[in-house]
Amino acid sequence: MPVQFTGSLDPGQYEVWTTYGWNREFLMEWSVRPRPGQIGEVALRALAVEATDDGTLTYWLTVWNVGQQSVDFEALYSAVTTAQNVIDDPSGAYTLGAGGTLGLQWDLGVAPTLLALVAIPQVTGAVFECSTPSVQLNADGTATYFFTVTNTGAATASFRLRAGLT
Repeated sequence: MPVQFTGSLDPGQYEVWTTYGWNREFLMEWSVRPRPGQIGEVALRALAVEATDDGTLTYWLTVWNVGQQSVDFEALYSAVTTAQNVIDDPSGAYTLGAGGTLGLQWDLGVAPTLLALVAIPQVTGAVFECSTPSVQLNADGTATYFFTVTNTGAATASFRLRAGLT
């Protein structure tokens, strides 16, 4: 996975980084790790997505130092682009008021590994954040993912869900 940016965090510190100009047709998988040779622990705690005037997406990544020492880290990305790996929620668009949160579940016909889940805004300036999903493996071999989506923008807006699977 290529490195998009690097940063430094003190113990317990978190910070939000943005990266922009991403094609809204693809789903970006994001991860963070200590830079090579670094000892420490970092976690990607939140991922928000914003639609922009030029038709692209801006990702907002909240990175947290969950370790006991300062750490330099790198943020990595991968485009999950093949049709068999990217699916859109067949339910269509959802609408949330500013500051609103919606609890959702997504039932998948098989029990794949969820690589990434994003709420893609349908209008410019809208910003949505997805929680990290929890998964329930069902007796019939299917999986149900539970998560929340929050409208962190200033106005009511719609979004569609997209997931990358293995």
